[in-house]
Amino acid sequence: MSRLDLAKIARLAHLELTAQELAEFAGQLESVLGHVRSLEAVDTSSVNRLASGAATPLREDDGSEATQVQTSTDLVTLSQGNVGHSFEVPQVVG
Repeated sequence: MSRLDLAKIARLAHLELTAQELAEFAGQLESVLGHVRSLEAVDTSSVNRLASGAATPLREDDGSEATQVQTSTDLVTLSQGNVGHSFEVPQVVG
């Protein structure tokens, strides 16, 4: 991860990082991302896909008439900016 990419992410997160912090955190973030990338090598073909019909509990103290989401599919369907079975989000890193 370049310092420029990290600086952009920091701006999006409203963080003010010094040049020293950018250098330090870029290495740390690259290490974390490398670990996450290594997970792609794990064979999960024998693992059943998680599908739950359990309802997501709503907070009792918010007083809203929120729609209860039963599944992740419901969440995508109810969201703005959904594309097929996914969320559309703005690109963060180029």
